[in-house]
Amino acid sequence: MANNKYEFTGETRTVEINEITYVVKRIKALESLDPYGLDGDVNVGDLGGWIESEENLSQDGMCWVDEEAVIVGKAVVKDNAYVCGRSTIKGEAIICDNSTVDDDSIIAGNSVISGNSLIHENAQVLGNVVIKDNVEVKGWSIVHCEYSKPKVICENAEKMDEGLRQLIALLSKGTESVISGNI
Repeated sequence: MANNKYEFTGETRTVEINEITYVVKRIKALESLDPYGLDGDVNVGDLGGWIESEENLSQDGMCWVDEEAVIVGKAVVKDNAYVCGRSTIKGEAIICDNSTVDDDSIIAGNSVISGNSLIHENAQVLGNVVIKDNVEVKGWSIVHCEYSKPKVICENAEKMDEGLRQLIALLSKGTESVISGNI
């Protein structure tokens, strides 16, 4: 059995997200970590963010939930992913690979953030969306899809402001969409 990289501190708090109340627990590092999106390291004894259960943050890899970030429901942070700021990950969302979620961002539904993607500056990824391959979503942008097939955004795309509004209009038409390249 592998050693745990974090433990619960015993500190809890309640958070209300979309009229649902969760009890979350603060974590503390038991080993030094170097998650992909963090400038510096997580050291033994450093306090982390807040998770509802151990299933929300993998004990494997370098992944970490930092600061005031909150992970609830069946959401998972794994691999070398880093979630920080006051970001919220909920539903069945997955943050994996070398992805970073920061700055009050929200990831929800069945969304998957993977590759070397960066979601920050109050961005939201909601519903059934896959973000992968070096994509950056920022600047109060919202990527949302309620259709049964996931919408995929990949390959070095940077989405922000007006460009993202155009992307949302494209995705909302209900056709299966793949956005790629340097958009």
